[in-house]
This record gives sequence, C-alpha cells and structure tokens, in this order.
Amino acid sequence: RKDLLGRLVRLAEEDNEKFLLKLKDRIDRVGVDLPTIEVRFEHLNIEAEAHVGSRSLPTFTNFMVNIVENDIAFGTSKFWKNHTPVGFGWKA
Repeated sequence: RKDLLGRLVRLAEEDNEKFLLKLKDRIDRVGVDLPTIEVRFEHLNIEAEAHVGSRSLPTFTNFMVNIVENDIAFGTSKFWKNHTPVGFGWKA
C-alpha cells in the first residue's frame, strides 16, 4: 500500500490529470463504490449582471469603463471601496 501511494503521489506531482484518471481506473477495476453527496437548494434566487458582445471581453479598457459606469450609476464603485490601500494618505 505504501509503495502504491508513493507511486501515485509521484505521478500526481508530474501530471494531475493522468493521476486522477489512473486513480479512477484503479477504483473501477477494484469495484469500490465511492459515497456520493447530493446538495439541493430550495427557494434559491440568483441575480447576475452580464455584458454582451465586445464589452464582455476582460480587457483593461472594459474594466475601466465598467468602473466609471458603476461610479455614475451608484455614486461610488465597489471596486475602489474594497481595494483602496489604507495608510498611504488615501481616503478609505
């Protein structure tokens, strides 16, 4: 067992995908049933904002335009509130 785990760990360091596939094949060959967990949510609402077209690309220009639009719409952007360094004389 120790040798097998040692070989598997060495393989994991080299290539994680290869390791997982070998581990899956081994578990399938042995016939071990792994426990599964099912998570269900009730009364779950999800809201999201999304840009379409060229605005959806994660470019620096789009990033800055999004911040400016957010500042205009809401007064201050969440980004600057959460990422302004404190202790450099900047207002947090």
